[in-house]
Amino acid sequence: MENVCIWLAENKFDKEFLKQIITDIIEQTHITPKTKIELINLLS
Repeated sequence: MENVCIWLAENKFDKEFLKQIITDIIEQTHITPKTKIELINLLS
């Protein structure tokens, strides 16, 4: 989660994507593979 905070501060992704990550964690107890793929695409 620390990396997510840093990436958000660096504007690697927007607050809507952060909401998606938090929703995944709350509803599924982990980040879903779909969200992981989107994160990798945003960071590359």
